[in-house]
Amino acid sequence: MKKWTVLILYFLLCFSTPVISQTLQFKNITVNDGLLSSTVYCVFQDTKGFIWIATINGVSRYDGKTFENFTADNGLSDNEVLKIVEDSKGRIWFLTYNGKLSYYLDGVIYNSNNNKLLKSIEASSNFVHFYEDSKNIIRISTIDNQMFTITENRVNIKIEQKNTSKYLLNEVLFFENDDDEVFAINSSTCYQIKDKLFIIQKLKYYPIDVRAIHFEKKTRT
Repeated sequence: MKKWTVLILYFLLCFSTPVISQTLQFKNITVNDGLLSSTVYCVFQDTKGFIWIATINGVSRYDGKTFENFTADNGLSDNEVLKIVEDSKGRIWFLTYNGKLSYYLDGVIYNSNNNKLLKSIEASSNFVHFYEDSKNIIRISTIDNQMFTITENRVNIKIEQKNTSKYLLNEVLFFENDDDEVFAINSSTCYQIKDKLFIIQKLKYYPIDVRAIHFEKKTRT
């Protein structure tokens, strides 16, 4: 019996050693390491593995060792970037405080000065939500009741409160169900979006603060 006890203890020690060695390690990265600012709005990892950090002073891209920084001097439409996202074409979009868009692709930052698409998108307030559906239609909303829809290289829909009071699109969050139906929802209303139509949906349960909801984009097989 003593022999079996020794063997059991031996195997427990052997198999527990790798588990102990896999302890998570954390590194505190600051402006002293090259980060543009300690005021950070968003951290995003792109499909190539780069970490993009949106700050009040611009955008920092981290490769695991060093930073590469981007500001308005490098082509950003605004130094204060609130959110960073990537679309299906590999464009890294910067949602800014001043309501002007820019994106990064293949080492170049595009903005309203060098891109016709971006020149036609100018909001009166800061952008808050970005969503690309399964048909690669991009929808971007602002905090002040504006929404822009991009299909291919065209801006197809622009809704503003000053043009119509029918839609309350301030801070809408987009999501898509299993039937490829796209919805826009905020703290007051839920719409189903069909082409250029916004159909109000009646919900049995409605969240107090829709910003607390996170919808994962569906993964196609």
